[in-house]
Amino acid sequence: MPADQLVDHVPTYLPQADQIKLIAQLRDFENQNYYTSKYPSDLLQGDGWTGFDVFNFSDGQRDRIKGIALSNSCDIDLANSRALPARIVFAPLVPVSNYVRLLQATAIAAEQIAQKIDSIKKQLVTSLFYLPRGAGLDEDHIALLDDLHNVPLGAFGARQDKAKLFTLSQMGAYLLLLKISIHFCRLGENVDRD
Repeated sequence: MPADQLVDHVPTYLPQADQIKLIAQLRDFENQNYYTSKYPSDLLQGDGWTGFDVFNFSDGQRDRIKGIALSNSCDIDLANSRALPARIVFAPLVPVSNYVRLLQATAIAAEQIAQKIDSIKKQLVTSLFYLPRGAGLDEDHIALLDDLHNVPLGAFGARQDKAKLFTLSQMGAYLLLLKISIHFCRLGENVDRD
């Protein structure tokens, strides 16, 4: 989406000055801070955490991984009472260096790998959300938006060994929402359904 069209999609609850600031940050997102130090213990959409459980479909093994919460903040607020137990949807976080090693193992040329990583860092790959080193990430990571998992919210909330890695800044959170929207809700899919 061209940056000039972003004004139509900026949250209206933000004061006008913050809307203008967010649009400017999104136009230059590669040079912006993705993280904030606010909300150090809250569980919010776009937060990175350790302590997510995933199950390997092929062998049934359970692994504990880093992930990014994709569920809406209000849906995963532990203070909200519910008739039925809530679940938290998350995407695994993988170091970019691990992704590069996987690409190298497939014998892709180094130049092609560099181009892929450049596209990822520019947020051009719809199935991956790039997260630069910072906050609790000691190196660049990607969130795998096509490899989603979920766990019971109560079980995750009760984990004593989980740790928050980051909270996205206003710009980072909005960039994530744009990426999720494009990845899952692409209106221009060119499929005639009637």
